[in-house]
Amino acid sequence: MNWRAIILFLGVALFGACSADSGNNQPPVVVLNVSSEVQVIVGETLSIEISANDPEGGALTFDYEARPEGAWTLSSAQFLKSATGARFDWAPLASDVTGTDPLRLIFIVRDDAGQVTEKTVNVNIVPGNGVPRFLTNSSVLYDPRIGKPVVVDLRVRDDDSTEVEIVMDEASAPFGASFTQNGPFEGTLTWQPDAEQLKKRVHSINFVADDLQSQVPFKLTVVVRSPTNVNLQPDQIDLSCPGEEIITHSPIGPQRGFNDYEFTATLSQAARSRYDEVYLYWTLGDPYSDSDDPRDGFEGILMEDEGTQFFARIGNQADVIPQGGSVSVSYTICAIDVDSSDSEAVRCVPSTGDYNLYHSFVAYHPDEEAECIDDGGDLVGAGNDDFENATPISTTGFNFFRTCSGNDDYHTLTVRPGERYLVAAVYNQNSDVQVQAFDAAQSSIETEKSTCTGLSGIEAAVPEDGAQTTFFIRVNGGDNHNYAVRALLIDSGSGSECSDAANEPNETAGNATALTDGQTVSAEICTAQDIDIYKIGLTAGQTVTFNNQFQNSQGNLDMTLFAPSQAGEISVSGSGVAFTFSFGNEETLEHQATETGDYYLLVFNNNQSAVPYTLNVSVGAGPSCTDDDQYSTNGNHTQTSAALIPNGEFVEISGKACPGQPDWYRRTEFKSAAVLAELTLDGGDAALSDLTVSVYDISGTLVAEGTVVGSGITLDYTPNPPSSLGDFLYKVESSQYVEYTLAILRE
Repeated sequence: MNWRAIILFLGVALFGACSADSGNNQPPVVVLNVSSEVQVIVGETLSIEISANDPEGGALTFDYEARPEGAWTLSSAQFLKSATGARFDWAPLASDVTGTDPLRLIFIVRDDAGQVTEKTVNVNIVPGNGVPRFLTNSSVLYDPRIGKPVVVDLRVRDDDSTEVEIVMDEASAPFGASFTQNGPFEGTLTWQPDAEQLKKRVHSINFVADDLQSQVPFKLTVVVRSPTNVNLQPDQIDLSCPGEEIITHSPIGPQRGFNDYEFTATLSQAARSRYDEVYLYWTLGDPYSDSDDPRDGFEGILMEDEGTQFFARIGNQADVIPQGGSVSVSYTICAIDVDSSDSEAVRCVPSTGDYNLYHSFVAYHPDEEAECIDDGGDLVGAGNDDFENATPISTTGFNFFRTCSGNDDYHTLTVRPGERYLVAAVYNQNSDVQVQAFDAAQSSIETEKSTCTGLSGIEAAVPEDGAQTTFFIRVNGGDNHNYAVRALLIDSGSGSECSDAANEPNETAGNATALTDGQTVSAEICTAQDIDIYKIGLTAGQTVTFNNQFQNSQGNLDMTLFAPSQAGEISVSGSGVAFTFSFGNEETLEHQATETGDYYLLVFNNNQSAVPYTLNVSVGAGPSCTDDDQYSTNGNHTQTSAALIPNGEFVEISGKACPGQPDWYRRTEFKSAAVLAELTLDGGDAALSDLTVSVYDISGTLVAEGTVVGSGITLDYTPNPPSSLGDFLYKVESSQYVEYTLAILRE
C-alpha cells in the first residue's frame, strides 16, 4: 500500500476542505434605520440605529468612521454597542454645517472571521434658527428633610453666539432666591426655603436667555415634597386610599435594547380643568433617601400634552448600565397646580395617603438576553431563598431587591422585648408581587396590603415581658419586579436605660445640656424619637467647632446649629445657621458667631435607631483683623456659606483672610478635567507657611491639599464627581492676616 500517496491525498483533501469553508464565510448582514442620505438641522439630534447578524452565527463588532477626518465635533457623539446592534446619537453644532460636500458616516461591522460590511450615510447639516435653548430640566423635586438650599445649575445652548445672558425674573422668584451667571452659557440658582415657603408645594421661577438677537423665556418649577408627607410614617399603618384617582398610569415593564423609555399618563376630566402641568420625576438612585447625594436626586421632565394623554421619555441608559447587567429606575408622575397653595396642589401616582411611594422598572444593557437577573440577595452565599438564609431587614433605610419567577425571597427581623417596628415592602401597584409574613415558628401571620398602592406591611412587636423574637417576610412574583423592604422603629420600650441618662432630658432649648470650650461628651441617641440639644455661649466673631464621632453602620447622625435668635425654632426639619451631614463615621460643624448669646446644637438620627456618639467642642478667639474683600459680604467663612465664584476656564480671586476665619469658595468642575490652583501673597502678616489651601467635594470630603512651590502654594487635582460635573469647595485658611490672589485654571 502506498502510504505516502494516501497521506498526501488526505492532506490535500483536509486542507482543501478548510480552504473551501473559509471561502464560503459570508459577511455580516447590516441594516440601518435611515436612508443613505439624511439632513439634520443644527440643534437637532441625529439618531442612527444599526442592526446586524452573522450568517454563520459568529460574534460581531461595531465601529464607525467619519470622512473627511477632523472636521466635525464628533467628540460629543454617543455610540452605544451590543452584540447584535449599535446606536449613534449626535447633536451637531453650528461649526458642523456642511457645504456642497456632506459628512460621510461609515458604519463598520466585522465578524469573527474577519469579514466586513460597511454602510455609509451622507449627512447634510444645515443651520438652525440660532436662538438660545435651555438644557436644564424644567422642574426639580426638593426634599426639605435635607435642610440644604435648592441649587439648580441652568445651562443654555446657542449655536451662533459666544455668550448668552441669563436673567432671573425677580418678581416671580421666592424671597431669598438668588441667581449668579458664572459662565457664558450657564448660571446657578440658590434658594433656602424658610418654614413658611415650605408650606407652599409649588414655586415657579421665570428666566430669560438673551443672545442680543432673541429673548427666550424659561420657567423652572420647584416642587416641595411636603415636610409632613415625605416618607413612610413609622406610627401610621393606615393603608387606605386617599380618594379619587386623578392620574391613570400603567407602570412600565423591563426595558431592553437601544430605545428610549416611554411613559404615558391620563388625567381625569376634573383634574384637567385644575392642574396646569404633568411632570415625570425619575432617578437611578434611592428614591427614599434623605441625602443630597446627586446620585439619589430626581430629574424632572415636563410631559407633553397629546390631547387624550400625556407623554414623556427617558433617554436610554445603556451608557451607565454595566455590560451584561441592569439598573433599576424609580419614578413618579405628578400633576401640578402652579397657582395653588393648598394640600392638593400636587397629586402623584402612585397615589398615596401617608406615604411617598414610587414605581420602578428594570433597564437591561442591550447585550443582556437573560429573562431575569436576580438581585444580590439571591447571589450571596446560599442566597435568601429559604427561612434559614433570610436576608436581615435594614432599620436604617430601604434595601432593594428583585423577583424572578420560581424564586422566593426571604427577609428577617429580630425584635427585642419592648420594641415595636413597622415592616414595609413597597413595589409596583398592579404587579403580581405577593408578600407574606411569618412568626418565629414560621407560621403565617396576617399581612396588611393597600388596595391602591404597592405597599404591604406588618407591625412586629414584642411585649416588655416577652422574649426576643424573629419575624420573617417572604416575597415572590414574576420576572423583573423591583421591590424594597425596610423596618421602622416605632417604640424601643423601656427595658434599657440610655447610656447618657445623666444628660436627659435635653430635648428643648430650656433643658439643653450646657457645653464649654474643650469639653468632650459621651452620649447616645437612644430611641427613634430621641434628640439631644446642647447650648454654648459665644461672642459675635468667635468660631465654634463641633466634632461628632459615631458608627454610621448603627445610624446616620447629623447636626444643626441654631443662633440665639432661633431658640424657638429648633427642630429636625430646621436649617439653623449651619448644619452638616455625611455617610461616614465622623462629622464636623464649624461656624463663626454673628450674634452674642447661647447657640444651640441639635444632634439627631435620620435613621431612627440607637447610636452612641462622642462630641468634642472647641471655641476660637474672635478676629483681630478685618476681612472686607468682595466675597466676605455674606460671610464666606464656613462650608455652607461658601461664596460662588465664576466657572470659567480661568478665574482669579483677590481675597483677605483673618485667623479663625477661613475663606470658602464654591464652583462647578467637570469630571476628569484637571484643575490647577495657585495662591500667591499680596500683603499682610502671613508667610506661605502660615497658610493652607485645600479643596473638598460637596459632601465635605477632602479631595486635595496645596503644597508650597516657589513663591506660592500650588494645588492640582482631577475632579471625579458622581456625574459629568459637580460642585467643589476651595478653602483658604491662615494663622495670620493675609491678602492673597487665588488663581484657578481648568486644564
